[in-house]
Amino acid sequence: MNTVHNHFMKRTLHVRKSVPDGVVLCELGRVPLQLYWQKMLLKYVSRISELPSDRLVKKAFNHASSVNTLWWQKLSLWLSQHRFEGVLAEGTFSMVNAEQHLRDKWYHGICQSSATKVSFFMDNMFFDSNVMASYLRDIRPSAPLFSLIKFTLGAHSLRVETDRWLRPKPPREQRVCRHCSMQAVEDEQHFLFDCPFYSIIRGQHFSLIGPNYQQRDIRLFFEQNSHQLGFVAHHIHLCFQARMSDESLLAPHPRL
Repeated sequence: MNTVHNHFMKRTLHVRKSVPDGVVLCELGRVPLQLYWQKMLLKYVSRISELPSDRLVKKAFNHASSVNTLWWQKLSLWLSQHRFEGVLAEGTFSMVNAEQHLRDKWYHGICQSSATKVSFFMDNMFFDSNVMASYLRDIRPSAPLFSLIKFTLGAHSLRVETDRWLRPKPPREQRVCRHCSMQAVEDEQHFLFDCPFYSIIRGQHFSLIGPNYQQRDIRLFFEQNSHQLGFVAHHIHLCFQARMSDESLLAPHPRL
């Protein structure tokens, strides 16, 4: 079920399947389906624990706990691991707090990820795990929007990303830009701010893509309202189109 859920989200955003699931979920303001199942389990146990003691289902529940059945052992272990023992005590459990705890624990796990793509996204592109990124709601579905999504989620064609697929995989410092003579790694920073190949496009859109452009900080650059990000999306799309046209004129990648 999780596989189908993640596949659907990635197809909707037009990104490749190698994009980390956690990154996609954060951008959409969603959580894994597993958290919904855990929430339903907590609600079920909480409802039973609050029933009068003469109810049949409450008696069956208490009997299972007294004889320590296998499913009760697994339930108790899971509740203990997540510090939810209070769900079994009448009137002492908060479903809202439990739900937030599950979400915070999942989010903390993503923040602690050692994966380069995930850490880059969390440090530079990500703003709020509780809501969908505003630009996804406000910018009309179009080629520029999908170019912005791919850039944001690391599903683009820059060498810092695509050279990961080569075997043997070249170290990051060897994934240099083929569209200029700077001998710099073709990463998001170089593509947005440094590469002279896109200087004409930058000049055409300088007044539209916001004052944060001058600070050469990716996080500040994307920390703009959806209206301004619409211009950013158009700018990134034109740069990717120019890059694609130039790629067709270059010699084949030496390692492909």
